[in-house]
Amino acid sequence: MTRLWPALRVGVAVLCLAALNRQLGLSIGNALGAGSGPAGDVATVVANHFSYFTVLSNIGAVVVLGLAGLRTALRRRRGGRGDDPDPEWLATAAPT
Repeated sequence: MTRLWPALRVGVAVLCLAALNRQLGLSIGNALGAGSGPAGDVATVVANHFSYFTVLSNIGAVVVLGLAGLRTALRRRRGGRGDDPDPEWLATAAPT
């Protein structure tokens, strides 16, 4: 495994996290701008935001990609080869 893969994994995790934060911020901003009524209830908007499968799957992707990238980077820093195969939990989390 090259040095590129851990950086790509962490980079994609950061991009996904930034997109999730941006969408949540837009949803909360729209709720605050709506005033009263169900569209203006921030708690309902946040609960609805996290009920979408796309948001939940992106949160899972952030966790798996972040852990996989950090694991490889830290293993290489501790003197490991860094090119050994991915562990079983990673293969299970990202089936091909």
